[in-house]
Amino acid sequence: MTILRIPRWRHRLLRPSLNLALLVFFTIATLLCIFDLLLHSTGSKRRAPLRVKPYSPEDFDPNDPDAVEYINNTAVGDLYDPGFDIRNSELCPASGEDLKFAILVPSARGNFHKRMAIRQTWGSFAQRKDIVVAFVVGRPGEASDPASDLPSSVEEESELYGDIIAGRFVDSYANLTLKITAMLEWSMTFCSKAQFIIKADDDVFLNIPKLLDLVESDAVLATRTIFGQLFKGWHPVRDRRDRNYVPETVYAPPTFPDYIRGLSYVITGDLVRELYDKALESPYFFLEDAFYTGFLLQAVGGERVGISAAFTYRDRKCNFRDDHWMGVARVRELFDLWNKFLGGRIPPPRPPIPAPGRDQMVRTDRESPPSDPGETCPCLPGRCAVDKAASSCSALFPEIPSD
Repeated sequence: MTILRIPRWRHRLLRPSLNLALLVFFTIATLLCIFDLLLHSTGSKRRAPLRVKPYSPEDFDPNDPDAVEYINNTAVGDLYDPGFDIRNSELCPASGEDLKFAILVPSARGNFHKRMAIRQTWGSFAQRKDIVVAFVVGRPGEASDPASDLPSSVEEESELYGDIIAGRFVDSYANLTLKITAMLEWSMTFCSKAQFIIKADDDVFLNIPKLLDLVESDAVLATRTIFGQLFKGWHPVRDRRDRNYVPETVYAPPTFPDYIRGLSYVITGDLVRELYDKALESPYFFLEDAFYTGFLLQAVGGERVGISAAFTYRDRKCNFRDDHWMGVARVRELFDLWNKFLGGRIPPPRPPIPAPGRDQMVRTDRESPPSDPGETCPCLPGRCAVDKAASSCSALFPEIPSD
């Protein structure tokens, strides 16, 4: 058997190379450790495991301030990345000191046509100096995710309209709580002096004069309060086929705390930071309305006040003057409500509007307002011009001269 022997002179050549390789290996390992420490010591800090309260039917009280401890999940602060890809902080000059309210609309990246419909209808109230309307989106998701329908146009849309806020999370239904967390962070960072923050989904018609009446009434004296459509005694969905399915391993009790329906709600400005801070240390729950207006609101000792709101366009249609907002299933319904809101005096629909960054035109032929308004609703008392020949409700926009 022949044994290969390496000459001594070759040992001398190999020894420095081996030492150099070891030095490079340990240097890279050290740098990776330092990077990992920096990553978890900035922004959202890694927290200790959360205490999960065991469910006992005898001891369970859904409106217990500690009910959030029944949620078994990772802390929001471990999932949320603070900051913004697009912030448009100039929307709130002087930190919102002169605002009646700021309206923030969570919207999927691909919902350009819904954002455009809002800008052309109730969102046009943003022309007033005391009202702000902005849209909150996330980052593009997987290629198959509908939220990533327009992955690059959001930036162009922001440059064009200046009303986009983009957080650092993947835009998806499961991340709605992260989207509301970003909404609260933006509010307390750039709009901290606004007296009220209104959250409204992008499939909602807001009755702005009614909301103005709310904030100019006794509500102006309210503190640490959320106004909205109150839900009591609602149960978690246990059907796996439902997108709102809540596994018992995540939340075992059979009932949620009382909460405000997420379609829209009004938050007093003094509650924003409290909710944000409490969220970061609480377990993540993807149903944002139950989480923020239910679990967290009672955890910080805030108040809920029920106000009138219609479920859907078909429920109320013409009788919406007493509702603060209404859900709409299609863009056409939004334009129809706006038509009725103005007493049937809106101009014919414009040609389709191209979405930024897309060659094809957005199809609006099925979603444009009807040419024949049919039955219309009277203008709100004291808000709209009484002259039936008027082309607009000029009193809605006191700072804009009527035509």
